[in-house]
Amino acid sequence: MKLKIEENYIDYTDHIISVKEFCNQDQEVEVEKTLEYYEEFAEQIDEEIKELKEINSNENIDILEEILMENLGFYTINSSIKDVDGGAVQTKHNIKNEVYASEDMKYDRDIYVDQKEMNNYKESKKNEDGTITSEITGNIIDKSAHTDHIVSGKEYHKEIGFAQSEKEKKEAINCEENFSVIEGSANQSKSDQSLDDWKDNTQGGRDVKNEEYFNYNKEAAKETEEKNKKMREKIAKEQKKVLGKYYSKESLKKGVSKGANMAVKIAITEVIAITTRETISYSKDKTDINSSFKDFLLVIMDGFKLGIEKLFKEIVTILKKMLTTLTNGILETIITTVINIFFTTATSIIKVIRSILNMLSDIKTKLSNFKNKSKAEKKKIFLSLLINGILTLPILSGAGIIQTIEKVFLNLGVPNILSDILAIGLSNFIGGLLIMIASRYLNEFTKAYNQKTANNIELLNSRLKTKISSIKAISEQIELENSLQIGLKFLESIRKEEEIFVNNINNNFNSFNETFNNLSSIDISDSLNLSTKRVFIKDNSNETEEILTKLRNIKF
Repeated sequence: MKLKIEENYIDYTDHIISVKEFCNQDQEVEVEKTLEYYEEFAEQIDEEIKELKEINSNENIDILEEILMENLGFYTINSSIKDVDGGAVQTKHNIKNEVYASEDMKYDRDIYVDQKEMNNYKESKKNEDGTITSEITGNIIDKSAHTDHIVSGKEYHKEIGFAQSEKEKKEAINCEENFSVIEGSANQSKSDQSLDDWKDNTQGGRDVKNEEYFNYNKEAAKETEEKNKKMREKIAKEQKKVLGKYYSKESLKKGVSKGANMAVKIAITEVIAITTRETISYSKDKTDINSSFKDFLLVIMDGFKLGIEKLFKEIVTILKKMLTTLTNGILETIITTVINIFFTTATSIIKVIRSILNMLSDIKTKLSNFKNKSKAEKKKIFLSLLINGILTLPILSGAGIIQTIEKVFLNLGVPNILSDILAIGLSNFIGGLLIMIASRYLNEFTKAYNQKTANNIELLNSRLKTKISSIKAISEQIELENSLQIGLKFLESIRKEEEIFVNNINNNFNSFNETFNNLSSIDISDSLNLSTKRVFIKDNSNETEEILTKLRNIKF
């Protein structure tokens, strides 16, 4: 609203008091936003309550059952592999500590000794009179002469021989460079000791060293000591090459063997697990307490058929698992071999290595395209990885359940390989049943817990909604009060402007009144006579000037 008075503008909108002047507008806006947030939050809680009440706890239990059944296969395989301390590949470190990958890795003197070559050497050392000169004492010996291996077969076996074939072992030990003819008593005393160790030792309760007791002659033994030195240099030179080749070849060979064994077992376990899982899953949904035994058997058969159908659909998956298991078997053997070059690993550690490799493969498979998976699939992956991690603990891996079952079959006369497979299958089946029973109880507990949780949340949400409504009512009351205050200020402003308006009008009226009074005091008749008279006189007459002067003196 704008009024024009004496070229001045009065703008009432300039005098309107804003809300921000009488109340904190920022706070009001903040309260409003907070209320909107809590209203949205309450709606979200309603959705969560609805979802919690509708949650299918059976779905969670089914996922748990499936995960445990899957992992039970890895567990039984892990337990059923015939591991030994030190792993499947023999190493120099382990053999020096008398830890053997298998019984045939132990030292066997018969494999190393070539009596024919030993006799030939002794014959070559006979003097013309049939006697023999000892190659360590220089004494003449005849019937008591023995051909000694300077580097013994047992010593050679620990250093390098375990990694060679029987032919290579015999050729390395039974050569002229490793033979010396010595007294029979000295040979028996020396046995498998190195030449230097034997010389420094005291035996048979004697106080003197063997070197002194047997009259060891350094001059006579020069050739023997030279042979000893060359043999050890030769072993040291060949050792890296022979052991490197052996470790690589045996790791691959034993790894493939173990991996193939595990792959076959994982295939068998998967077959049993899939059919068992489908049979149990179908049976528990289709049977109840009132079912007859005949109906129960028919349901079991139908469930088994579904299991077979599911099995054919999972063939590709099973093959992939077999390939992964084969690869893991090779990696596990290589890792164990590398460790055993420096340390000796226990069977529990080997099982943990195997479990970790399985778990890493599982993680790689399950986390592929993780973002695009459903909520249920993500839940299954998380639980699966968690349970897999738990199963790597030695306490579970070494529990020995499957071995116990296998021993029962062996005692009943079942062949070894078949008893192993049956033990895996039975443990899967029993494990599945136990899991199912435990799951049922857990299911009921979950339902009750979800219902209780939903009721508690619903009560809290009702209180939240009540508080929101109260705050909104208070906010509206505050807003009304603020509006009234604004209205009063606006009216006060209008009253002030009204006073200004009235004053302006009064001032203008007084000016008008004064002008009117001036006009009313004029002698109109005189003015008219003068004007009339001016009309009839000539413009250039002196009388005209006189008349104009009088007219100018009239005040208005």
